[in-house]
Amino acid sequence: MKLYHGSNEIVENPKLLENQRPLDFGNGFYTTTNLEQCRVFARKVLYRRKVGKAIVSCYELDENPLLNVKVLQFDSPNKEWLEFITKNRIEQNPNNNYDLIIGPVANDDVYNTLLPYFSGNMSAEIALMLLKPKKLFNQYTFCSYKSIRLLRYIGSEEVGDE
Repeated sequence: MKLYHGSNEIVENPKLLENQRPLDFGNGFYTTTNLEQCRVFARKVLYRRKVGKAIVSCYELDENPLLNVKVLQFDSPNKEWLEFITKNRIEQNPNNNYDLIIGPVANDDVYNTLLPYFSGNMSAEIALMLLKPKKLFNQYTFCSYKSIRLLRYIGSEEVGDE
């Protein structure tokens, strides 16, 4: 399976870095199977960091050894997913016991929809109902070096302006 990572530089050797801001699945190396989503993200990273170029790095994931890593997978935005991303986004809970977390992305549009839930002003049921018409992309977050070693770098591309 091909996975993509958007950044302001080529990332041949992924590393676990402590995130500067709270993210859906806590600390980890974030990737997606959606190339266009990744291109958009690479542009956002470049805009935020103001140095380098918008780059998408591509990896091959060896899925056979996934049996040897602890995986948490959310197949859709459900109450468990909502509680998990809330804990990571609001409480900044970087500690989890997983090597790899797979599930929907709470991108800017999704995040804005969920703000009333995060602040306690909306029920989980209503928040999830509001997400139904939205197109949610996926993310694969590698939370340990054990899981990162399953990635093989296969190339990168510079992303131009839209």
